[in-house]
Amino acid sequence: MKIIIVGGGIAGLSTYLHLCKHVLNTTAHTIILYESHKPRPQDSDRCHASSQQHQAMLDLNGLSASTAVVGGGLGISPNGMRILRDLDIDLHDQVVAQGFPAEKFIFKGANGWTLGVQSTSDKTVRTGSDEAEVCIASSRHGLWETIIHYAREKHGCGVVQYRKVVGVEKWQGGTFRVRSVDETGNEAVEEADLIVGADGVKSVVRAALFGDDCRYQPVYS
Repeated sequence: MKIIIVGGGIAGLSTYLHLCKHVLNTTAHTIILYESHKPRPQDSDRCHASSQQHQAMLDLNGLSASTAVVGGGLGISPNGMRILRDLDIDLHDQVVAQGFPAEKFIFKGANGWTLGVQSTSDKTVRTGSDEAEVCIASSRHGLWETIIHYAREKHGCGVVQYRKVVGVEKWQGGTFRVRSVDETGNEAVEEADLIVGADGVKSVVRAALFGDDCRYQPVYS
């Protein structure tokens, strides 16, 4: 089976890592990850950086100045941290190290009075020796950078292929044809048995497979 994942962000990389872990016969399956935005040239050096060096590269001041491009902050809830733990405890610990634990949320009124305190821990629903998880606050870019660094360490620097997917269509026998172009404009067409659309709110995959069907459009609340 050939699987193509479109989008090398947090969702695409996480899907790739889960498939690599849970697909038992890796020789019988091919997993390809396409991303349209090529990283800065200096990012390629991180393929050879140690974990300690990688942490030193995370300049939080620089990330704060670039939120208009890479997105702002987010909180990884306990169930999300358990997914990372299930993938690999090393990845889990790297995500914790680059962020900071938010063990509780304090809600205050306009006058500064505390209205309530909400714990983020899941310890009340855990049994036995399970270690409790709390929400980890992180920049979006910091989380993405940690995951892609881990993926490159485990699966090589070529884990992401930098090509822009410009078209997807259903093909014979339930397969899909995926058209992509590289940075020089060279086009390639590949067939896939399974395609994963992790390419954001303007998803080429979603538009190709479902058109204008409102049931599959992003909804903001």
